[in-house]
Amino acid sequence: MPLLTGELYSGKYASIFPGSLSARTYLRIENALVERFMAYYLEPIQALLNNAGVAVDIDETAAMWKRLIGTQLHDCIGGVSVDQVHDQMESTYQALYRQTQARLEQMMGFLPELLNLEPGTYAFFPSPYAYQDLWFRHGQSASQLSTQGCGIYQLDRSQALPIPSTTTDEWVWENGYFTFRISPKGCWLNQRSIGRLLLEKDRGDTYSADPEPFAPPPQVKIVHLATAAGSGIAVVKLAREINHKDIRITTSERIFLNQTPIVDWQMQVDAKGSDYRLRVCFDTEERHHPVHAKMPYDFQKRSRVDCNYFGRSVPKRLKPLLMAAREVDCVTDFPFQGLVALGDAKRTRAMLARGLREYAVDQSGTIAVTLKRSVQWLAKGDLRTRVGDAGPCMYTPGARDQRNTRFELGFIDLAAPLRSEAFLKWFYLFEYGYLCFNNTAFKGQRRRVRLWNDTLPWSGIQSIGPGRSLIRVYNPYDQPHHLAGHQRTTDPFATDQGMLEKLAPNQIAHLLFTTGQKLTPPASGSADLIDLPAWPVGPDHGSPQLEQMEAMQQRIRRLQQTRDQTRVQLTGVNEEQAPRIYHTLCHQVKQLDREILEQQLSILLNRLTLEGPSAALEEEIRTIGRKTNLARRHRRTYDYILALFSAGEEDPIDEPPQPKTNDGNRP
Repeated sequence: MPLLTGELYSGKYASIFPGSLSARTYLRIENALVERFMAYYLEPIQALLNNAGVAVDIDETAAMWKRLIGTQLHDCIGGVSVDQVHDQMESTYQALYRQTQARLEQMMGFLPELLNLEPGTYAFFPSPYAYQDLWFRHGQSASQLSTQGCGIYQLDRSQALPIPSTTTDEWVWENGYFTFRISPKGCWLNQRSIGRLLLEKDRGDTYSADPEPFAPPPQVKIVHLATAAGSGIAVVKLAREINHKDIRITTSERIFLNQTPIVDWQMQVDAKGSDYRLRVCFDTEERHHPVHAKMPYDFQKRSRVDCNYFGRSVPKRLKPLLMAAREVDCVTDFPFQGLVALGDAKRTRAMLARGLREYAVDQSGTIAVTLKRSVQWLAKGDLRTRVGDAGPCMYTPGARDQRNTRFELGFIDLAAPLRSEAFLKWFYLFEYGYLCFNNTAFKGQRRRVRLWNDTLPWSGIQSIGPGRSLIRVYNPYDQPHHLAGHQRTTDPFATDQGMLEKLAPNQIAHLLFTTGQKLTPPASGSADLIDLPAWPVGPDHGSPQLEQMEAMQQRIRRLQQTRDQTRVQLTGVNEEQAPRIYHTLCHQVKQLDREILEQQLSILLNRLTLEGPSAALEEEIRTIGRKTNLARRHRRTYDYILALFSAGEEDPIDEPPQPKTNDGNRP
């Protein structure tokens, strides 16, 4: 048996539906915000209190995770379900964010007395790395502090963020890592373009993109530019717009510069229109180096294009096997989580992003990350990038993503290899973020408390019972990592696995989480969370279009007419004398039944959006929904029946032609 190694990520034989990486990106932005607050703030603070003997509700946290994970399954987080499903997901995210904030507010109240903190403003930094004289922004202020690793630190000094003033000239700002330049013509990091917007036409569906350039290319216009510099920090305000046919995109952007190598870019994008893909680009000019994409617990090395695919036809011996949808020719869009980088042993150029999941890198070295991909159909036929059946042909106007969405991006050009502490300390500063709070009531003596004594990234800290917690760490470096002292390790279910001295490259481990300090649990306390992020996604500007629903009614009538004609044709065929023709016609009837029901169900669901819930409408949706599922199963059964005929001897009688509806589309 051959040994398979590598990522095992391919739609050559069965589709992986790469378009689901960018359908409804607003869902991933919301999910990422909630997940970050739960994993990087709520659970570590809960574990700290739990280990100190403070009564915390571990079961409530577990129930919150179950709700969140329930939104991350299959058709949900992929954005490939009906609008009502994704509306409910948004309600879940918003409720979890409120619940997380409320529980953090309660838990953080114990910290001043538990850790004996001086009065003042503090930041919880989850990053395990040390930073010296770090300026970071929170709210309308910037503060400076030095950290020793994952811990809680009092802010040393603060200043108001400088207020940008309008400029029409080129503006340059430098620190010890880069030169940043911006003008009405664009923006550059060390002479390489960053933040460039690219708008393409997309005739795909939620499962698969089918892009092509607009001709002529849409113009991106800078309508406002303002800059300001303070002590060690600078702020750029930028507004852009794109107008092309029925597409209108406007941005409101803030670029924050400090003494780190990260260009911190916050982009608010308001969009109207459909059938397009909007990307943000970093023109690295790296033409030869491989791509490294951050994935869970690893930086995956990839080529820029994967052409190990069949075309629209496949070898005859594989036809009976490859009945599912599949990608064709070449794939250029790939998944990532947090970072896409190009570089070598001396330098790394990378784009960072929270919540976004789709990127492409072309042969010139341009990294393009998808911000929005606006389509109108759950699934449709005749795509150039896919063959086969992806899902129901249903009108889903919510997939146009006509929303105001806040994206958090970063750009790095650093003289350090990717898998080095010199680079990763900055990536994980962006990845983890920080949480600020005020202590005004308790008067202690400490200004900083380190909570984790190692320089390994961690993905979760879980309380597993009274006084016991686990931390899940991994080694992203190319070399073995020696832990800070021997650590007790467990399996994921907290079964003791003995002591651990070091981690091999890419090794994952579960360790007992301890601060190494004896803490006395307080009876109560108070602290105020400050500068929490606002909800990143606005309401949907759009609604179902009545002309589209009328077009669907007309299509139903054409499909019904074609089905009736096929049924008449079927009555004239003897199953025993011409079994292949007979079952091919049966297959066509089942396919038409399915499409009719899908269109009917789609109209009903969009009526529900327009009219609101009613008992009669909801019952009709349930009835048509059950019939649709049954029709899908029947059609799939006939797929296998026809495959058996294809695998056997050729029928001497020619197959009947595939019928067309009156609009020229095959059923």
